[in-house]
Amino acid sequence: MTSLPIEAELAQLTVTELTRLGWEACPGNRLAPGSGHRRDWDGLILHNQLREAITRLNPGLPPEAVSQAVSVAAGPVSQDAYTENRQTHAYMTHGIRSVVYTDEFGARHNPPIRLIDLRNADANRYIVSTDTALAGGDGQRRRLDLVLYVNGLPVAVIETKRAQNGDGALRGAHRTMQRCAEDFPAAFRYNAVTLLSSGTEAVYGTPFTPYEQYAAWNVDESGRPVRPDQAGEGDATAEQLALRGLFDRTRLLRFVDGFIDFTSTGKRIARPHQYFAATKAARSVVDAFRTDGRAGVVAHAAGSGKSWTMVLTSGAIARDPALNWPTLVVVTDNTERDHQLFATFQEHGPPLEPLYHADSREELRGLLSDMRAGGTVFTTLQKFGLTSREHTSGSGHPTLSERRNIVVIVDEAHRSHRSLHARHLRGALPNATLLAFTSVPLSSADRMIRQVFGRSIDTYDLERATCDGVTVPVHYEDRTLELAGESWPDLPEFDEESGLTAGSGRRRTERTVADLNTTHGSPARVHALASDLVEHWEQRRAHMTPFIGTPGKAMVVCATREMCVRMFEAIRELRPGWAHQAVDHGTMKIVFSGLGMDPDRLRSHALTPAERSTVVRRAQDPDDELELLIVHSMLLTGFDAPPVHTMYLDRSLKGNLLMQAMVRVNRRFRGKPDGLLVGYVPLADNLRQMLAERSDTGQAVRYAAADIDTALDELRKEYDALCGILADIDWRALLARPGPRSHLEAVLKTLNHLRDPRTPGNDTADPARNLGRRYREHAYRLERFHALTFASTKIAERFPDAPDWRSDLKFMTQVRAWMARFDAADREAIGPDESQDMAHMVHQLAQTTGPEAPATGLQASETPHLATEAMRRLAERSVHEVTQHNVVRRGVLSARLRDLTSEYERQRLTSGEIIAELTEMVHEIASDTHRGERFDPPLSQDELAFYDAIADHGKARDLIGDAALADIARALVTAVRRQLTPDWVSHEPVRARLRSTIKRLLARHGYPPAEVLDAVELITKQLEYFAREWTREEFKD
Repeated sequence: MTSLPIEAELAQLTVTELTRLGWEACPGNRLAPGSGHRRDWDGLILHNQLREAITRLNPGLPPEAVSQAVSVAAGPVSQDAYTENRQTHAYMTHGIRSVVYTDEFGARHNPPIRLIDLRNADANRYIVSTDTALAGGDGQRRRLDLVLYVNGLPVAVIETKRAQNGDGALRGAHRTMQRCAEDFPAAFRYNAVTLLSSGTEAVYGTPFTPYEQYAAWNVDESGRPVRPDQAGEGDATAEQLALRGLFDRTRLLRFVDGFIDFTSTGKRIARPHQYFAATKAARSVVDAFRTDGRAGVVAHAAGSGKSWTMVLTSGAIARDPALNWPTLVVVTDNTERDHQLFATFQEHGPPLEPLYHADSREELRGLLSDMRAGGTVFTTLQKFGLTSREHTSGSGHPTLSERRNIVVIVDEAHRSHRSLHARHLRGALPNATLLAFTSVPLSSADRMIRQVFGRSIDTYDLERATCDGVTVPVHYEDRTLELAGESWPDLPEFDEESGLTAGSGRRRTERTVADLNTTHGSPARVHALASDLVEHWEQRRAHMTPFIGTPGKAMVVCATREMCVRMFEAIRELRPGWAHQAVDHGTMKIVFSGLGMDPDRLRSHALTPAERSTVVRRAQDPDDELELLIVHSMLLTGFDAPPVHTMYLDRSLKGNLLMQAMVRVNRRFRGKPDGLLVGYVPLADNLRQMLAERSDTGQAVRYAAADIDTALDELRKEYDALCGILADIDWRALLARPGPRSHLEAVLKTLNHLRDPRTPGNDTADPARNLGRRYREHAYRLERFHALTFASTKIAERFPDAPDWRSDLKFMTQVRAWMARFDAADREAIGPDESQDMAHMVHQLAQTTGPEAPATGLQASETPHLATEAMRRLAERSVHEVTQHNVVRRGVLSARLRDLTSEYERQRLTSGEIIAELTEMVHEIASDTHRGERFDPPLSQDELAFYDAIADHGKARDLIGDAALADIARALVTAVRRQLTPDWVSHEPVRARLRSTIKRLLARHGYPPAEVLDAVELITKQLEYFAREWTREEFKD
């Protein structure tokens, strides 16, 4: 089979694809400081190209103003990387506006100075730089695989990792990128997008994006979904799709211009479905503006980022000159959603500003009557209702504006379009263009929506959102508590907090509340529910902690506000420490609105808006102690807290409200694998019906809300798969051994079996199918489904033939955890923490064999392959630490280590023999730091590195002796440091002059002529490791 490319080959394939897209390739050393392009080692801006672009794009700008603009563009104004990135993004999109100059007539000018032409892709210059070096004053060094420049500004970085590196290939690339951005913030000032690629997979994001928010570009040029894993011969790979999707020059400029946002929580970049939906919707608005005013409907699943898609669409509409600076009117059908959208739009800034909030019918009418262009108005559909006088007279809703450049954007149109208020909206704004967003795909029955808004523009349903990883799957567990002697009543769906209206409507709501409090709120039922909930939550949070690093959060939805209080009191009785009177303390909180006629026991829990905001912030903070939110209606819509992964439902919900509740738990967060709905009232039928209405294919139940039986089936399937993988090792017998360390020994021996290359199944040519990789995949899924099913009463039924299934699952999970620790040591970037972990593992392995010294114990280990791996990694770490500036010595020791490993893998060395060799090698490396002391006078580490370059090849040592070679090394350091300049890497004449100096010095000291060429090559290579530090020291002095 064809082997996957190494990083260098993968980078070259990427460059080839980019050149086809119109990018000019250039080696990084040709752009290095001293070449006239980059000015410093910790930054990436190409100053000459930036100056040329400013001159070209701003004709008539005098040279002194050009210089000022270059200075502003290249000079940071703060030490905060995020702030700098936000500022430079404004430079790229709106130009530099701080340069003021006076012309020859004395007139002052303050024009916006463009750095990039965002409208004409051909007006810019595009370069992709390979293998670009960064260096900091503290000795930090990094290399970026690919840097993409537009007019000298480094707008993108591509990091490549081999697929053979295992599951962590892309995660490893992300870690590398994050560390690089932390170490060299100046290099990422203009970065708009980062792409991580393993050749078989590719995801994109920004330097400020958590890995779980990176996205695959898995669509074609029209936005239709593509599955690279199902691609045939000649089809585009995942990386090719990403390169063509993101780095088509015109599309990249569109992304920079309108599909990147900076918010209070971080930087975000549009996913493919958001980009295409917003682009198509804006185009439809322009078409409708010229015709019948019906732009169409965008149907995007709740939880897929629909609110931000609305923002992106609105921005594209506002920027389009064909619409004559339109006024946008954003209409929702409830106050909570209205405020949530206003806050989301507020973070976007221009061109949507100014933003207005119409809190009354009179304010709405005043705004729309007085405005002539621009701006965005937020309101609810109810504000388009008639006044009592208009209703009595039958005069209808007055016309507020006959302007054509008004665009009305209606949210959740499938709910709102049927009301009388929707008809009033059209009467109030007869010439406006209407655009609808909804979370429900249009069906053949939705004729009225099409009549009002027009055709379907774009659909992105729950099934696709879950498959794309935009949301996590949600599972449903039925834990219905039966009512004593009764069947469940058909409970109405209502909102107690806003449903207490005057007259008969109020009396009906009060009767419903009283009935629910009686049927649901008996002391026995509340106590039983609270006991089950507490026990379930304590186990659920323990199972989720390994995935997300914290317990996470849960919501408890009660049928009435009275039930919220009773539930709180019942839980407090079971766990007194969870309750606290202060709003900023405590593990659980009630969140509901107070009403005027509330008794004291309800009023004491009602929160002011400020207190509610505090609780919401605590729920969004994964490290806050708050874990349980007890609600009735509040926070079921418009509330976004990714750490929430579980919802306990003791309220009958259906339709859109059930949908809105469900998506509170489907947000991506760290390693969260699933969300869980736990029903204490019958909800399965409502859930199936709701999901069927919201899927194009009808498969949403399978992908978005499978019941717990499905998870149980998957759990057993993964258990059987793992038992099959472990069939050749009697792990149960190992567990049954007596002694306090038997469990650890069983784990380590099983791990040794899985990782040993000599184990059958590990000799496959495809690293993705070896035994260890397969075990990791199945064990992850086992742990994932156990986190969903641990409390199910049916779980034991799935293991009738495995009485010890609980201890089996625990053992399988622990093996995976230990495997992850060894995998961490396989990563290319080994830090001090990993080194300490590896030392701890060596100690643990030695402990399994007795009290001997670690090396002696490891040779007698019952897990010889693990012991060998541990010692090999310690040796690798030692080589890295001791020889980081000595290219020759590192090459010698690395080659020796490779030879030992190869001999072991070919079974020419036993585990005991290679451990002994590695132990000796580690001791030798440790003593290497003192090697220079044997010379008189002693050699510094710099001098010792050059000594190795001239002594460790050929017959030089035999012919002239160590003392003469040491003198040459001292002379080399002195001579080279005196002549070295920052431009030596990029300028060949400078490199040639240095080589001549080295040759003359070697000849003067009697170095063997036959060895000179090889020595010069090694010295030059060695010089690269010291040059940056030496030149920085010289300039500092």
